[in-house]
Amino acid sequence: MKKNNLILFALLLLTTQAFATQELLQGSLPELMQRDGMLRPYVRDLISSSTLPEKTEWLSSMESPASFRRLDFAKMNSNLFGENTWVPHAHGFKSQTLQELFTPYFPKPSDEHMIFLADALYEIGSRIYERNPSYLEYAASIGHVGAQHRMFFVDFKLGKLEEAKNYLFCSAAQGNPDALLTLSEVHQGNWRIGIPKDLGIAKLLCQEASGLGSDTARFRIEVATLTEGLFESERNYQQGIVKAKELADANNQRAKSFLDAIMRSSGDALQEGNDFIKDEDLDFLRSFLGWKDTGEEEN
Repeated sequence: MKKNNLILFALLLLTTQAFATQELLQGSLPELMQRDGMLRPYVRDLISSSTLPEKTEWLSSMESPASFRRLDFAKMNSNLFGENTWVPHAHGFKSQTLQELFTPYFPKPSDEHMIFLADALYEIGSRIYERNPSYLEYAASIGHVGAQHRMFFVDFKLGKLEEAKNYLFCSAAQGNPDALLTLSEVHQGNWRIGIPKDLGIAKLLCQEASGLGSDTARFRIEVATLTEGLFESERNYQQGIVKAKELADANNQRAKSFLDAIMRSSGDALQEGNDFIKDEDLDFLRSFLGWKDTGEEEN
């Protein structure tokens, strides 16, 4: 009997938590603050950090849903979030395959009020999502591209794989290079969310992320394909090192880290588990990078 009561209590607790989260994820920012006292100081701190003279009016308007909706949200977004302001964006993919893949996930238009709400909740939720991911969840449900990518990891950890998958695709559909890179890893088989392995799609996604400015994606496409045979590419270790040096000279941080690791490694460490790295490749590292094997410094 006691065991049954405990089960009923646990179910009731889970239902109550789900209902509380559902209640939170509705309404305008003033309505959210009325239901959630923990949110209020974060919102006020966010508004107070602005430099515009209207911030006093903004703070007072936060208490009234009607007054809140009359604010100049475009001005608020520009002042508070600047170039980081999220704007719903259906990315135009270079590959027709990717264009068709992501079309069902393109975002719906949002007005300036909802854009401000998403940006504010993402800013606040990013600070405290380990304690309370609800703010990120609301921002993601509105369509915020960064919140959607973050919620992929939150829901994946919770075992909510369908939700995680949907957030990741929605974020990638807006041209988020980080989401595209994560989805590339999914198609390589590195994240198990019910998507079959497809190295062709994985490479297309990585190429798209590279074109959008991701250092890591560009390194994988131009270097890891040669040094590791990524995406089942034909290996050419020496050519990969040349490409890595070019990228590092262009300030690609991932390439710099790769070359730094080589310079700190011994020949045995480089060849361990990498049978394709031959002695002539080590000679190339000596001549091209000035690399020295363990003990060579003393000779």
